[in-house]
Amino acid sequence: MFLLNDTENTEIYTSALQEGLKKHKPTFSYDAIRMPLYLCWAGERTPSTLHNINHYWQQSDRAWIDLTTGKEANYAGASGHKALKHLLQNCLQQTQRPLPELQPGTQYYDASLLLLAHIAQQEGLQ
Repeated sequence: MFLLNDTENTEIYTSALQEGLKKHKPTFSYDAIRMPLYLCWAGERTPSTLHNINHYWQQSDRAWIDLTTGKEANYAGASGHKALKHLLQNCLQQTQRPLPELQPGTQYYDASLLLLAHIAQQEGLQ
């Protein structure tokens, strides 16, 4: 059984995390924006990470940001990105800001994020 308070397993986990960080760019982008989706869906509203993401999304609509340089994409996030932004605001502020609707021609990943955001809002924000 894996327990985080088990010293040996914690060292293995930390080592794996450090290796993963070496292999991935330090960006907050489509590979990371599902985190607030899953936390809100689970009813978690207190992690400071959610508040930091919400603060950033209130300032910017860019598709990604480099966390070390602050450089942002020169294009906005698409409908899935916007849906997660609204879901997070609803989650933290307990508002009911409407999520974007699925439109014909929406790319697969954005459509998936959009639909998951709608489900999370129905199930996690009750």
